[in-house]
Amino acid sequence: MKKIIVTGCSHSAGVERSDSIIFKDYEGFLEKSKKWIDTSIHSQRLIHQINFLRKNTNNKKFHKRIVRDLAKTGKITSRYFRLLDRSLSWPARLQQQLPGNKVINFAKGGSSFKMSVHNTLKFCSQSTDRFIAIHQVPTHTRNYFKFGSLRYEVTSMDTFEFKEKVFKNNNSEEKLLEKAKEKYKNLIRRDVQFEYFKKSIKRYLACLEKHSTGKIENYFILEDNTQKALFPNKRILIDNFEIFRQKYRIGANGHVVDENFQKDLVELVISKISL
Repeated sequence: MKKIIVTGCSHSAGVERSDSIIFKDYEGFLEKSKKWIDTSIHSQRLIHQINFLRKNTNNKKFHKRIVRDLAKTGKITSRYFRLLDRSLSWPARLQQQLPGNKVINFAKGGSSFKMSVHNTLKFCSQSTDRFIAIHQVPTHTRNYFKFGSLRYEVTSMDTFEFKEKVFKNNNSEEKLLEKAKEKYKNLIRRDVQFEYFKKSIKRYLACLEKHSTGKIENYFILEDNTQKALFPNKRILIDNFEIFRQKYRIGANGHVVDENFQKDLVELVISKISL
Protein backbone atom coordinates (compact mmCIF):
# COMPACT_ATOMS: atom_id res chain seq x y z
CA MET A 1 0.00 0.00 0.00
CA LYS A 2 1.33 3.43 -1.00
CA LYS A 3 0.53 6.62 0.87
CA ILE A 4 -0.48 9.61 -1.24
CA ILE A 5 -0.85 13.04 0.33
CA VAL A 6 -2.58 15.94 -1.41
CA THR A 7 -1.89 19.57 -0.52
CA GLY A 8 -3.53 22.68 -1.88
CA CYS A 9 -6.32 25.18 -1.39
CA SER A 10 -10.12 25.25 -1.73
CA HIS A 11 -9.99 23.67 -5.21
CA SER A 12 -8.69 20.45 -3.63
CA ALA A 13 -10.66 20.78 -0.37
CA GLY A 14 -14.01 20.48 -2.17
CA VAL A 15 -15.22 23.94 -1.13
CA GLU A 16 -18.83 24.60 -2.28
CA ARG A 17 -19.46 20.93 -3.12
CA SER A 18 -22.10 20.61 -0.36
CA ASP A 19 -24.10 23.68 -1.49
CA SER A 20 -26.34 21.60 -3.73
CA ILE A 21 -27.29 19.56 -0.64
CA ILE A 22 -28.26 22.45 1.64
CA PHE A 23 -30.08 24.66 -0.90
CA LYS A 24 -33.37 23.16 -2.05
CA ASP A 25 -33.41 25.61 -4.94
CA TYR A 26 -29.71 25.44 -5.77
CA GLU A 27 -30.19 26.89 -9.25
CA GLY A 28 -32.03 29.85 -7.74
CA PHE A 29 -29.22 30.38 -5.22
CA LEU A 30 -26.61 30.39 -8.00
CA GLU A 31 -28.60 32.91 -10.01
CA LYS A 32 -29.17 35.26 -7.05
CA SER A 33 -25.54 34.98 -5.93
CA LYS A 34 -24.40 36.69 -9.15
CA LYS A 35 -25.77 39.96 -7.71
CA TRP A 36 -24.49 39.46 -4.15
CA ILE A 37 -21.20 40.45 -2.54
CA ASP A 38 -19.10 37.74 -0.86
CA THR A 39 -20.35 38.50 2.67
CA SER A 40 -23.98 38.06 1.54
CA ILE A 41 -23.16 34.69 -0.06
CA HIS A 42 -21.34 33.68 3.14
CA SER A 43 -24.33 34.66 5.31
CA GLN A 44 -26.88 32.86 3.14
CA ARG A 45 -24.75 29.72 3.05
CA LEU A 46 -24.25 29.71 6.83
CA ILE A 47 -28.00 30.18 7.49
CA HIS A 48 -28.86 27.24 5.21
CA GLN A 49 -26.11 25.09 6.73
CA ILE A 50 -27.41 25.71 10.27
CA ASN A 51 -30.99 24.98 9.17
CA PHE A 52 -29.83 21.78 7.47
CA LEU A 53 -28.15 20.54 10.67
CA ARG A 54 -31.11 21.59 12.79
CA LYS A 55 -33.51 19.56 10.63
CA ASN A 56 -31.25 16.56 10.03
CA THR A 57 -29.64 15.97 13.42
CA ASN A 58 -31.04 15.00 16.83
CA ASN A 59 -28.27 16.71 18.79
CA LYS A 60 -30.14 18.58 21.54
CA LYS A 61 -27.03 20.46 22.65
CA PHE A 62 -26.59 21.86 19.15
CA HIS A 63 -30.26 22.90 18.99
CA LYS A 64 -29.93 24.76 22.32
CA ARG A 65 -26.68 26.38 21.22
CA ILE A 66 -28.37 27.90 18.15
CA VAL A 67 -30.43 30.05 20.54
CA ARG A 68 -27.76 30.74 23.17
CA ASP A 69 -24.45 31.02 21.30
CA LEU A 70 -24.65 31.86 17.60
CA ALA A 71 -20.87 32.37 17.26
CA LYS A 72 -20.12 28.87 18.56
CA THR A 73 -22.92 27.47 16.39
CA GLY A 74 -21.24 29.04 13.35
CA LYS A 75 -17.90 27.41 14.19
CA ILE A 76 -19.45 23.97 14.70
CA THR A 77 -21.43 24.30 11.47
CA SER A 78 -18.43 25.46 9.44
CA ARG A 79 -16.33 22.56 10.72
CA TYR A 80 -19.06 20.04 9.85
CA PHE A 81 -19.44 21.29 6.28
CA ARG A 82 -15.69 21.66 5.80
CA LEU A 83 -15.43 17.90 6.45
CA LEU A 84 -18.45 17.18 4.24
CA ASP A 85 -16.96 19.22 1.38
CA ARG A 86 -13.67 17.35 1.77
CA SER A 87 -15.50 14.02 1.49
CA LEU A 88 -16.81 15.25 -1.91
CA SER A 89 -13.45 16.57 -3.17
CA TRP A 90 -11.31 15.15 -5.98
CA PRO A 91 -8.78 13.61 -3.51
CA ALA A 92 -11.73 11.68 -1.98
CA ARG A 93 -12.54 10.44 -5.48
CA LEU A 94 -8.86 9.50 -5.91
CA GLN A 95 -9.12 7.37 -2.76
CA GLN A 96 -12.18 5.60 -4.19
CA GLN A 97 -10.30 4.87 -7.40
CA LEU A 98 -7.23 3.59 -5.54
CA PRO A 99 -8.66 1.42 -2.71
CA GLY A 100 -5.33 -0.36 -2.24
CA ASN A 101 -3.60 2.91 -1.34
CA LYS A 102 -4.05 5.51 1.40
CA VAL A 103 -4.92 9.08 0.28
CA ILE A 104 -4.55 11.84 2.89
CA ASN A 105 -5.94 15.26 2.00
CA PHE A 106 -4.23 18.27 3.64
CA ALA A 107 -5.86 20.81 1.29
CA LYS A 108 -7.63 23.71 2.97
CA GLY A 109 -9.48 26.76 1.71
CA GLY A 110 -7.17 29.79 1.62
CA SER A 111 -3.99 27.75 1.89
CA SER A 112 -0.65 28.65 0.29
CA PHE A 113 2.28 26.70 -1.16
CA LYS A 114 4.23 27.72 1.93
CA MET A 115 1.65 25.93 4.08
CA SER A 116 1.70 22.93 1.72
CA VAL A 117 5.46 22.56 2.20
CA HIS A 118 5.06 22.90 5.97
CA ASN A 119 2.39 20.17 6.10
CA THR A 120 4.34 17.86 3.79
CA LEU A 121 7.57 18.07 5.76
CA LYS A 122 5.70 17.67 9.05
CA PHE A 123 4.09 14.49 7.69
CA CYS A 124 7.49 13.36 6.39
CA SER A 125 9.05 13.73 9.84
CA GLN A 126 6.34 11.53 11.33
CA SER A 127 6.46 8.81 8.67
CA THR A 128 9.11 6.17 8.02
CA ASP A 129 7.68 5.18 4.63
CA ARG A 130 8.19 6.59 1.15
CA PHE A 131 5.12 8.41 -0.13
CA ILE A 132 3.76 10.41 -3.06
CA ALA A 133 2.85 14.08 -2.61
CA ILE A 134 0.57 15.84 -5.07
CA HIS A 135 0.80 19.60 -4.59
CA GLN A 136 -1.99 21.71 -6.06
CA VAL A 137 -0.10 25.00 -6.03
CA PRO A 138 -2.28 28.07 -5.33
CA THR A 139 -1.63 31.58 -6.65
CA HIS A 140 1.94 32.46 -5.64
CA THR A 141 0.93 35.67 -3.81
CA ARG A 142 -0.63 33.66 -0.98
CA ASN A 143 1.15 33.44 2.35
CA TYR A 144 0.67 32.84 6.05
CA PHE A 145 1.95 34.61 9.15
CA LYS A 146 2.74 33.13 12.55
CA PHE A 147 1.32 34.76 15.68
CA GLY A 148 2.46 32.51 18.50
CA SER A 149 1.10 29.04 17.70
CA LEU A 150 -1.48 30.45 15.26
CA ARG A 151 -0.86 30.38 11.49
CA TYR A 152 -2.89 33.14 9.84
CA GLU A 153 -3.43 32.55 6.13
CA VAL A 154 -3.81 35.36 3.58
CA THR A 155 -4.90 34.95 -0.04
CA SER A 156 -4.87 38.63 -1.10
CA MET A 157 -5.79 42.10 0.16
CA ASP A 158 -9.42 41.07 -0.45
CA THR A 159 -9.00 38.65 2.46
CA PHE A 160 -8.88 41.56 4.86
CA GLU A 161 -11.85 43.40 3.37
CA PHE A 162 -13.99 40.26 3.68
CA LYS A 163 -12.83 39.36 7.21
CA GLU A 164 -13.20 42.92 8.46
CA LYS A 165 -16.90 42.71 7.60
CA VAL A 166 -17.37 39.21 9.00
CA PHE A 167 -15.54 39.92 12.30
CA LYS A 168 -16.75 43.48 12.87
CA ASN A 169 -16.92 44.27 16.63
CA ASN A 170 -14.79 41.22 17.47
CA ASN A 171 -11.87 43.00 19.18
CA SER A 172 -9.39 40.12 19.33
CA GLU A 173 -10.00 39.18 15.68
CA GLU A 174 -9.79 42.82 14.56
CA LYS A 175 -6.38 43.23 16.24
CA LEU A 176 -5.10 40.08 14.54
CA LEU A 177 -6.42 41.30 11.20
CA GLU A 178 -4.61 44.61 11.57
CA LYS A 179 -1.29 42.91 12.35
CA ALA A 180 -1.61 40.53 9.39
CA LYS A 181 -2.68 43.37 7.09
CA GLU A 182 0.46 45.39 7.86
CA LYS A 183 2.70 42.37 7.36
CA TYR A 184 1.09 41.57 4.01
CA LYS A 185 1.35 45.19 2.83
CA ASN A 186 5.06 45.02 3.58
CA LEU A 187 5.38 41.87 1.45
CA ILE A 188 3.61 43.61 -1.44
CA ARG A 189 6.11 46.48 -1.24
CA ARG A 190 8.98 43.97 -1.31
CA ASP A 191 7.35 42.18 -4.24
CA VAL A 192 7.13 45.38 -6.28
CA GLN A 193 10.85 46.02 -5.74
CA PHE A 194 12.32 42.51 -5.58
CA GLU A 195 9.68 39.98 -6.83
CA TYR A 196 9.35 38.67 -3.29
CA PHE A 197 6.51 36.20 -3.94
CA LYS A 198 8.15 34.33 -6.83
CA LYS A 199 11.46 34.17 -5.00
CA SER A 200 9.72 32.84 -1.89
CA ILE A 201 8.12 30.03 -3.95
CA LYS A 202 11.62 29.08 -5.14
CA ARG A 203 12.83 28.97 -1.53
CA TYR A 204 9.93 26.81 -0.36
CA LEU A 205 10.43 24.45 -3.31
CA ALA A 206 14.17 24.20 -2.58
CA CYS A 207 13.36 23.36 1.04
CA LEU A 208 10.85 20.71 -0.07
CA GLU A 209 13.31 19.11 -2.50
CA LYS A 210 16.14 19.15 0.04
CA HIS A 211 14.10 17.10 2.51
CA SER A 212 12.41 14.91 -0.10
CA THR A 213 15.46 12.91 -1.19
CA GLY A 214 14.71 9.21 -1.14
CA LYS A 215 11.42 9.63 0.69
CA ILE A 216 8.92 11.91 -1.10
CA GLU A 217 7.94 11.70 -4.76
CA ASN A 218 6.56 15.19 -5.48
CA TYR A 219 4.14 16.15 -8.26
CA PHE A 220 2.66 19.57 -9.01
CA ILE A 221 -0.60 21.01 -10.31
CA LEU A 222 0.18 24.64 -11.15
CA GLU A 223 -2.39 27.43 -11.00
CA ASP A 224 -1.18 29.18 -14.16
CA ASN A 225 1.66 29.50 -16.68
CA THR A 226 3.54 32.07 -14.60
CA GLN A 227 4.57 29.28 -12.21
CA LYS A 228 5.84 26.85 -14.84
CA ALA A 229 9.44 28.07 -14.89
CA LEU A 230 9.68 27.65 -11.10
CA PHE A 231 8.94 23.90 -10.96
CA PRO A 232 10.63 20.77 -12.41
CA ASN A 233 8.89 20.12 -15.73
CA LYS A 234 8.88 16.32 -15.47
CA ARG A 235 6.91 16.56 -12.21
CA ILE A 236 4.17 18.90 -13.47
CA LEU A 237 0.79 17.16 -13.83
CA ILE A 238 -1.11 20.25 -15.02
CA ASP A 239 0.61 23.50 -15.98
CA ASN A 240 -2.52 25.72 -15.95
CA PHE A 241 -5.14 24.56 -13.47
CA GLU A 242 -7.07 27.80 -13.86
CA ILE A 243 -7.74 27.00 -17.54
CA PHE A 244 -8.45 23.34 -16.74
CA ARG A 245 -11.24 24.32 -14.31
CA GLN A 246 -12.98 26.57 -16.83
CA LYS A 247 -14.41 23.55 -18.67
CA TYR A 248 -16.69 22.74 -15.75
CA ARG A 249 -19.64 24.16 -13.87
CA ILE A 250 -18.70 26.84 -11.33
CA GLY A 251 -20.34 27.62 -7.98
CA ALA A 252 -21.24 30.92 -6.32
CA ASN A 253 -17.68 31.61 -5.11
CA GLY A 254 -15.81 30.41 -8.18
CA HIS A 255 -15.15 26.79 -7.24
CA VAL A 256 -15.94 23.83 -9.48
CA VAL A 257 -19.17 22.03 -8.51
CA ASP A 258 -19.14 19.56 -11.40
CA GLU A 259 -18.87 15.80 -10.83
CA ASN A 260 -17.11 15.42 -14.19
CA PHE A 261 -14.27 17.58 -12.85
CA GLN A 262 -13.54 15.05 -10.11
CA LYS A 263 -13.66 12.17 -12.59
CA ASP A 264 -11.45 13.79 -15.26
CA LEU A 265 -8.87 15.14 -12.83
CA VAL A 266 -8.49 11.84 -10.99
CA GLU A 267 -8.08 9.94 -14.27
CA LEU A 268 -5.37 12.41 -15.35
CA VAL A 269 -3.55 12.18 -12.01
CA ILE A 270 -3.58 8.36 -11.97
CA SER A 271 -2.24 8.25 -15.53
CA LYS A 272 0.76 10.42 -14.64
CA ILE A 273 1.94 9.40 -11.17
CA SER A 274 4.13 6.37 -10.43
CA LEU A 275 2.11 3.86 -8.41
